[in-house]
This record gives sequence, structure tokens and C-alpha cells, in this order.
Amino acid sequence: MEIFTILLFSAALIPALLILILSLLKIDVKVTMLASVVAAAAICLLHQHMPLAQLPRLLVMGYHTADAQIASMLNGGGVRSMLNVAAIVCLSSSYAGIFAGTGLLDSLKARVAALGGRTSAFFVVFCVSVAAAIIACNQTLTIMLTHQVCGTVEPDAQQFAVDLGDTAVVLAPLVPWSIAGAVPLASIGAPTVCLAAACYLYALPLWQLLVRSISAKKQAAHVLEK
Repeated sequence: MEIFTILLFSAALIPALLILILSLLKIDVKVTMLASVVAAAAICLLHQHMPLAQLPRLLVMGYHTADAQIASMLNGGGVRSMLNVAAIVCLSSSYAGIFAGTGLLDSLKARVAALGGRTSAFFVVFCVSVAAAIIACNQTLTIMLTHQVCGTVEPDAQQFAVDLGDTAVVLAPLVPWSIAGAVPLASIGAPTVCLAAACYLYALPLWQLLVRSISAKKQAAHVLEK
């Protein structure tokens, strides 16, 4: 019985393992997600003996258990649960397109570029991402606005992507009225003060800010010595 339980648990981990392994191998994200979904569907049909007729409903509506004690932890998922997120992404993308097409942010870009010349690229991205997170109220638009405004500050595209990951991505959930912060707190009934315990979200950008500042000072001192 114990061996059967272990095998059942191990099989349920296959979709998650596929996500991790294929991501490390840098496989296209669409292929990675499709492989995970196919593996999960196969486990439902072959290992957990789910009727084939129930699979489409599971994919669309998500999983729902009859056990009330674990319903709050397991219920959910499916395509329907992603509709709100998809709508937010679409609206955020439209805003970003409007800003880019009308040039509303051109004057701000020029000021940000000037500030980047006096300080450092990461400091500028950090400040802009904080302001964008406060105004945008969602993580997607925060990332897009920061990308648009600071795109000329850091010429290295790969480094700029890392800077966005260390600022806009993690700072947006720290804003209490942002969707990235308010929804998780509301889902578990936690007070706003709990954001103070999200150490990684503010420790990462602050650490990077400190490291980049020290590195910039060393480079400036090295140039002066020459």
C-alpha cells in the first residue's frame, strides 16, 4: 500500500518536473506548457482512471473536489481561471501600444535617459518601476511601462531583461492596491502588513541596487586612476 501511494504521488509530480526540466533546457515555453498539459492529461486518464468525457470539463472549469476540508486548497485551475488574467494582459498591452504610438512618454524617456547618464541604469529602472507599480496597479502594465520608459537607458538587452526581473517583476506585488499584491492577500484573508514578510520581493532589488552602486563607484575610481 505504501509503495502504491509513493508511485501515485511520484506520477503526479511528472507535469511539474517537465516544466522545471524543459525550462532549464531552454525549450520554448509553449512547447514546455503543452508537454506538461499532455502529461497531466495522460496521468488523469491512465493512472487516476478519470473518464475521458470528464477531461474537457476539467481543462476548462478546473478541478473541484467533493471533500470540503481540502476544497479551499485544491479547487480551481482550468482555462476559466485564466480569463481575468488574460483580460488584464490584453488591456495592459493596449495601454502600452497607445503610449508607444502616440509618443505620450517621449518627454519622460528623455528625462529618464538624462538621469541615467548621471546615476546608473539600474537605479533609473528601479525608480521608474516603483512609480509604475504605484500608478499601474498591476504587474503586467508595470513591466511594460518600465520597459518603454527605460528602454534606452540600458543598451544591453539581456542585462535590461535581468534588471526588469530584479525590479518591476518583484516590486509590483509590494503595492497593496496592485492586483499582484491585493489578490493573494485577499485569497488567504491576510492583512496588508503581511507584505512586510515578503523579504525576497524587496531584498532582491535593494541588494542589486547596493551591488550596482559599489560596482559603479569602483569603475569610476578605476577610470580616474587611468
